[in-house]
Amino acid sequence: MALAEIPVELVARSREGDPQALNDLIVAISTDLRRLIYNQVRDPEEADEIIQEVLIRVSRHLHNLKDVSKFPSWVMRMTFNQCFTFLRKKSRTSNFYSFEEDIEVAEEQTAFAPSRSHNPRQIMIRREIRREIDDAILELPPRQRAAFSLFQLEGLSIREIADVLGTSEGAVKFNIHQARQKLKKALNHFLDRKSSNVAVDVY
Repeated sequence: MALAEIPVELVARSREGDPQALNDLIVAISTDLRRLIYNQVRDPEEADEIIQEVLIRVSRHLHNLKDVSKFPSWVMRMTFNQCFTFLRKKSRTSNFYSFEEDIEVAEEQTAFAPSRSHNPRQIMIRREIRREIDDAILELPPRQRAAFSLFQLEGLSIREIADVLGTSEGAVKFNIHQARQKLKKALNHFLDRKSSNVAVDVY
């Protein structure tokens, strides 16, 4: 079940200490949260480790949530904070980006759209491109990676992302813009593959 579709009644019962409701809530949110986490760390084992910690924190701190309608943004913020903490510990340095509030970026879509050809050579190239994309995303600072994935992969609005990440809309736009520029630069040497019937569009 998508986070936005979680019934507020289920969240309310969970917050009040109903163990069955809490169990149902954990089951309902696990798939979406694991996808969000994987998009940040790109490692299945690390994603499993982080989601376990997130679910424990949800169980422990849900009673502090005053407005149950805010549960989706609350749990996503908790999830990204855990991702940031994990990545900070992993790298031993903070990669958080300094924000500028007044930089605007158009909210057009960015797509990496491989063709569906079954040609073995094209399949191999697409796999190589996918590896390059994963590597390029992992090179992004955590908040740029988070803003980009929430906007591009999850379809959240700028305002929703700002709420999840606890920052301004201007900072979100700036991070998306920076992420796009870095990904385009990292993948630039693949763009000539368009002429060989492998569609890799970066708008």
